[in-house]
Amino acid sequence: MIPMSPATYCDHPGLDVNGIIEDNNGVTIVGQRQVYLPGAELKYRCIDGYEVVGSNDLVCTLEGEWSGDPPTCRIRTTTGTRMVCPNPTADPNGDMDYIAANDPRRRGQGFEAGSEVRFTCKSGYELTGPNPIICLRNGQWNSDPPRCTRIARSSTLVMCRDPGSLQNGGVIVYYISRSRRLNDSDINNAREYPAGTRLSYDCKSGYRLEGQKNLFCRPTGLWEGEKPVCSEDCGVSTLQAGGKITNGNNTKAGEFPWIVFLFMNQTSETCGGVLLDHRTVLTAAHCFQSASYCTLYFGKYNRSDEYDDIEVKTRMSSEIITHSGFDPETFDNDIAIVKFSPDIPYSARIQPICMSSTVSARINVATGQMGYVAGWGWTENRLPSLRLMVANLPVQTSETCMAAYLRRNVQMTITQGMFCAGYANNTINACRGDSGSPLVFYNVQTQRFTVEGLVSHGTSGRCDKPERYTMFTRVSHYLRWINEKWRTGNR
Repeated sequence: MIPMSPATYCDHPGLDVNGIIEDNNGVTIVGQRQVYLPGAELKYRCIDGYEVVGSNDLVCTLEGEWSGDPPTCRIRTTTGTRMVCPNPTADPNGDMDYIAANDPRRRGQGFEAGSEVRFTCKSGYELTGPNPIICLRNGQWNSDPPRCTRIARSSTLVMCRDPGSLQNGGVIVYYISRSRRLNDSDINNAREYPAGTRLSYDCKSGYRLEGQKNLFCRPTGLWEGEKPVCSEDCGVSTLQAGGKITNGNNTKAGEFPWIVFLFMNQTSETCGGVLLDHRTVLTAAHCFQSASYCTLYFGKYNRSDEYDDIEVKTRMSSEIITHSGFDPETFDNDIAIVKFSPDIPYSARIQPICMSSTVSARINVATGQMGYVAGWGWTENRLPSLRLMVANLPVQTSETCMAAYLRRNVQMTITQGMFCAGYANNTINACRGDSGSPLVFYNVQTQRFTVEGLVSHGTSGRCDKPERYTMFTRVSHYLRWINEKWRTGNR
């Protein structure tokens, strides 16, 4: 990997405590993600009762600076006095959901207009009345707090059936009944929970929670809500949380957790690859012209095994599937799938990439779009990189790349299964040893990375020269082949 000027990002511009940030699709951005790519647009607005002071639109420029200062929020005054709703009083046999004093819904000892407050009852009681109640602009609640009335019940404690375990996740059980302590006789068996119980779900690393996080056991013996599911996540990087690619293009461990280091045991050659799931890696077919098996390293940062820590995991390939149409002369169909076992567990350093689609490719593989390729390839010193490095490459037109090759008397055919990227005047590029490494693109809306290319080939000689464009296998062109081999493993 040949270093050059640093990739450009904008730091998080900041947010007023009473403000809200949305992307240009109107989707609220939660949390303060630390970096944004050029072109990212943020729209500011304020919570009910406040108004924006300053520009409510900021754009990340190519220089890594925002187009202006972030706005602030000030109280919108109409009568000279800001109206807030007083703290509601919960029924003696119930409670109000805890809301911290610094919660943006609160103002002093009251609540802003639009605030919602929910209530719960002790075990043996049920809510009567609206829940939640809402603070109106006139400083009054839309209703009195609901009451807790005793449930006519038998001597048996009302129970909710266990909704079952959460695959690829876990649950914490909170017994929130305050009427009396629970003992063994209260619980008929381990698969039931008493009324008032709250189940709080979370997912393992590499999975995201879809659905509501909490379930409540109602006095009716039914759960309030549906159990969520843990779906396999992809394209998540710690780079979103504050990392920047600095001069020299060094990375930090975990910024590209989908990168796999492939060591060809028979030839000692190395390649890169990208993790698709617990047991599958996507790479280039030409890596296996002289090798029939390899060792795969996951979560790796240093090239030398001597510096590997406990986060680095290894597996041996169990099956290598190269595209039957691979042409070693033209590098057409330069794509392969590597299967391995046992399954690799996900961690902060080991995560799968998001797969290309026809939609993502249409957006990402367009002239001028910037992708990121990481690997342990040769540096400007013509030696393999000791640490994982990353290059930020723009997509080029096929005509641009073919013309550059012709100027060096190299005949080049760019098929539908290829595209090229690189610089006309700079020396950054993918290089020897980067073969099979993924070219990934960042989606500001989803905050995920997607693979669109695999390092395939380039011109011979030094690659730290202008116009030494890199040819990539176009992943979207092979989606049908990938899905067939990925899912079934059949040749």
